[in-house]
Amino acid sequence: MKRLSVIGLDTAKEQFVSKLMDLGALEVTDEDPQQGDADELAMVPGENPAAAELDQKISDAEAAIEALKEHSPVKSPLFFTRRELKNTDFQSILQHKAEFTEEMNGILDLKEQIRKLNEQRNRKQSDLSSVTPWKAYTLPLNLTETRCTDFTLGIIPSAVSFEDMQTAAAEASETAVLEKVNEDKEFRYLLLITWKPDTAEVEEVLKQRGFTVAAFPEFDENAEAAMVRLHNEIAELTEEVQKVGKQIADRYGQKTDIENLHDQLIMERDQEVLKGRLLNTRRTFRLTGWIPEECMDAAKKMLDSCECYYLFEDPTEDDTVPVLLENNAFVTPFESVTEMYSLPDYKGIDPTRWFSIFYACFFGMMLSDAGYGVILTIATAVILHKFKLEGNLYKMIRMFMYCGISTIFWGAMFGGWFGNSVAAISSTFFHSDAAINPIWFDPIVDPTRLLIFSLGLGVVHIFLGMGLDASMKIRRGHFWDAVFDDFSWYMVIGGIIVMILMSGSSTGFHAGMYIMIAGFIILLLTGGRDKKGIGRVIGGFTAIYNITGFLSDILSYARLLALGLATGVIAQVVNTIGTLSGGGIKGAIIMLIVFVIGHLFNLAINALGAFVHTSRLQYIEFFGKFYEDGGEPFNPFRRDTKYVKLTD
Repeated sequence: MKRLSVIGLDTAKEQFVSKLMDLGALEVTDEDPQQGDADELAMVPGENPAAAELDQKISDAEAAIEALKEHSPVKSPLFFTRRELKNTDFQSILQHKAEFTEEMNGILDLKEQIRKLNEQRNRKQSDLSSVTPWKAYTLPLNLTETRCTDFTLGIIPSAVSFEDMQTAAAEASETAVLEKVNEDKEFRYLLLITWKPDTAEVEEVLKQRGFTVAAFPEFDENAEAAMVRLHNEIAELTEEVQKVGKQIADRYGQKTDIENLHDQLIMERDQEVLKGRLLNTRRTFRLTGWIPEECMDAAKKMLDSCECYYLFEDPTEDDTVPVLLENNAFVTPFESVTEMYSLPDYKGIDPTRWFSIFYACFFGMMLSDAGYGVILTIATAVILHKFKLEGNLYKMIRMFMYCGISTIFWGAMFGGWFGNSVAAISSTFFHSDAAINPIWFDPIVDPTRLLIFSLGLGVVHIFLGMGLDASMKIRRGHFWDAVFDDFSWYMVIGGIIVMILMSGSSTGFHAGMYIMIAGFIILLLTGGRDKKGIGRVIGGFTAIYNITGFLSDILSYARLLALGLATGVIAQVVNTIGTLSGGGIKGAIIMLIVFVIGHLFNLAINALGAFVHTSRLQYIEFFGKFYEDGGEPFNPFRRDTKYVKLTD
């Protein structure tokens, strides 16, 4: 990255901001205003009415698009991708911006109609729910009095005794009548008739016992008639909602126009926001930011066309520099794994190029069935061909395609083709002993060999992490730290490995032992070099104790054996269950059903397990040896469009 500082004339600001967005390679940084002798340099106020207005228009466009999606029968694709348009074609289309705005407003008006209709329908449904329990009540619901009496409808919880309520009403007034109209699991629905002078006193007594008045001033008919009317009104409103929804669906062809408008508004909004972040005088503006070194020539051409003064500088030690990963075509998809953890610090090492081949290898060994690998590879290849994916989703799908290829390789090495499906089918249906033999060996028959191989790969993986740690220390001028902290462990672990491999040779065994002892001596003498007091003395013993951590890390790679065996064993169990019905048409049908369901389940569950555990081996065992994370992602000022990908 390079730091870019720019000063330009205010008259060129609009042109500069537009071309800077087209460049799409500069992350603009905020800075405090610097006071000059004229005391005229100041930050533009934070409030930006133009940007706020554009935000509202963007929100309206999004609402219109969502309305079209909601009411249209057109199904959304499995993966969303942006349409590709040349910038010149896009600008030509936007000559009809006013028409697009009118289309958007028309859809929003229809959406508002639906909202109002739904509000009315919800009120009607609420009224219907309130009226339904009173179906047995034959008097008009809004009848509250005669010349001498009051009628009061009310509700009490079902836990309250109705007989006690009747007794309380009678004690409050000899003329009071309390009748039960209906009841359900939660409430009892009551009618209270009282002599007018006694109404207030009776209601007060009943309210103290849980009586709640239910008033229906808007209903001049009985409950049953009200229910019929409400049902009809709700049906009419539902029909009206469907009609308006159909009008929105008929406008689905306008969706592309509104998406174009939406993206243009986003670009205009982002430009307005950037203008608000610039430092300004009466006649000039200034900004600083970060730009990838490979984009400098393009930036110079753009800045010269805007007649700006500019300066490129290297970052200093104190700068917080954004991170943009740069890798080849094979490694780039594995950046998604790094980004899920955290980007590396700018001064650290991008681990992606180092672990990518291990990731694909470990995934393939864990899934370890060539048939599953074929399915995974074909499925991801079809997705990549059919959909023009971008960003992390593209990286992830492409990474799984590479992992599928690795799975095919390891499955062939271990002889797994949907488990032992060839042998099971041939023996059951053709009475033959045909089978696909492993190129290397069958882990189910010889798991010890796979365990040793897995632990060996783990040692290589961990050693690579230690080597990266040593290289960073040497690059920063700490050569002896690399010797004491990393190379000493190479000697210890390497010596142990030599002792194991050369156990049959006295010379080789003793050579390994001497190497191991030399490594331990280095750790013992230098482990406390950065500590003070007693820590300097016992630091060496603490460093030696870390051998338990290394052994634990190496043993973690036994999961390559465990998950690989799990895939193979489950696949064989599926095949065994599928062939239990024997041969013939019936057996073939049962075999096919069990085969498809069982192997799809096995593929899904073990692919997920392979992904999780392979990632864990990178994050814990590998990254733990050297990785310095915390990098901020590079976020340039660019055309951050949602629906249209401009290509020029």
